Amino acid sequence: MMNDTSIHTSEHMQIMIYVGDPTRGRMLQMAGDQYGWSVLLPTEMLEALGMYVVYFPDLVIIDTATNYALAEGVFTHLRSVDAQGLLVLADTAESGPWNMLLPPTVQVVPPPISHDRFVEMLIDWTNQRDSMLPLYTGTCH
Repeated sequence: MMNDTSIHTSEHMQIMIYVGDPTRGRMLQMAGDQYGWSVLLPTEMLEALGMYVVYFPDLVIIDTATNYALAEGVFTHLRSVDAQGLLVLADTAESGPWNMLLPPTVQVVPPPISHDRFVEMLIDWTNQRDSMLPLYTGTCH
């Protein structure tokens, strides 16, 4: 369980796009209600690109575990419009187009094992979003 003292207070709602496991996405949406995040869940590449252009989110989370081809396509198309603030959940040894860019444009981190750990990682990000460095420095356990 997370401790309420770590809740980020912001003058605006954080908008996030999550591409990946639908169950994790829905859980993230529920957590968003508590932490002031609006979490959008596109299921297709062009839908994700459209959401990025329309909503200009604070963070785009691309989880490679569920559908690697979708993750790679979304990443490539978002970078074609010079998207910033991309968090890629991937095995850091895994080859992908995200390996060629450095923070703060892209952060590549191992996927967290638990939902609570994932939410904690995002709380860290929202608390550090102005600097974006480091996005997350802990280990995902």
